[in-house]
Amino acid sequence: MKKTHYDIILRNKAEIENILKRTQLNIEKSHKFALEKFSIALLPIIDNLERTLEISKKLNEDTNPIIEGIRLTLQEFIKVMQSFNISCIDKNHVNFDPKIHEAMTVLDNQKCKPNQVVQIIQKGYLLNDRLLRPAMVAVSK
Repeated sequence: MKKTHYDIILRNKAEIENILKRTQLNIEKSHKFALEKFSIALLPIIDNLERTLEISKKLNEDTNPIIEGIRLTLQEFIKVMQSFNISCIDKNHVNFDPKIHEAMTVLDNQKCKPNQVVQIIQKGYLLNDRLLRPAMVAVSK
């Protein structure tokens, strides 16, 4: 009878420790990914700032101060995102990974191996290594 009670006590103690560990993991995940929805909502702003800078290369010199302000704003925005462990998926000439890339088109490219990213159409983003948005890419044949 003592042995049975001792076994029950040990099992209950182990179960309590498991509950504590699971609860701690859930709390850590909650803290780590609390910004996920907010971060996803901010991604179009980064996209628009980057598009503005791309188009600005074709504008006249009267707009240079405005363009410089947009460039500095984008740089600061990216620094803030990085400080919250949000990283960008924007590398060319890497192997296509369906976990982080979304193939939009296939291109003939003699310089690249087959199934490599040759062009980033839209950048992707990760929050603490969890995918927020896949990178839209063109892949080599």
